Amino acid sequence: MSGPESALHDGIAACLSAEPTLDELTAAIATVRAEPAAQWALLRALRDDDPRLTEVAKASCWHPNGFAKIVLHEAVLPRFRMRLHVWPAADLGVAPRGETNAHSHRWDFASTVICGAGLEVQHFVQHPDGLEHDRFRWGPELDGLQPAGTATLRSSPVVVRPAGDVYRCDTSVVHTAEPLGRGLVATLVLQGADRASVTEVYRRPDQAPDRPPRDLAKSELCALLDTTLAEL
Repeated sequence: MSGPESALHDGIAACLSAEPTLDELTAAIATVRAEPAAQWALLRALRDDDPRLTEVAKASCWHPNGFAKIVLHEAVLPRFRMRLHVWPAADLGVAPRGETNAHSHRWDFASTVICGAGLEVQHFVQHPDGLEHDRFRWGPELDGLQPAGTATLRSSPVVVRPAGDVYRCDTSVVHTAEPLGRGLVATLVLQGADRASVTEVYRRPDQAPDRPPRDLAKSELCALLDTTLAEL
């Protein structure tokens, strides 16, 4: 590892216990936010490592919610994953932008926007005065989304998360996140250990069915890294 990249990894590890808490993940992502040179070095090192590019592309995908989910690092002790999420510029037509379904996560995570205009984040809670949604569950032991009845959800006001902001989320939160503007938006995410067996997914009855995930080609990974590096 280069100096800045090594410093970033060391700073993250210093914040985390074996099973990181949400507070620890938040402190670690704040370390990432404070080291823009190390962010660049981290992605540059991957872009220059052809064998690792092949491995990372195999572990990554185009997420149904409209972004490229790139797994940069997976650690056993402390137990966490570092991911890069990239919403490409809208005029490229590479992937849909924005998340169509409110959803939870099986793990706690903390993230920061490293380039672009930022994200619009909205939270949802079950409430009798809310809008009706079809409810689904998804997990590694399930074969796709499994219907789980309906729920009425009320949404919170939209909160803008600009570049450099830190966002934290535990398994109880149901939310959506959409990129601001039409340019590229990228976030670095630190994901903790699994704490729930399933993800809750909510879809309005008038919404289109989910887009299935698809593989991220190595050439697409390289292009996404190039455009993200150019923005840092």
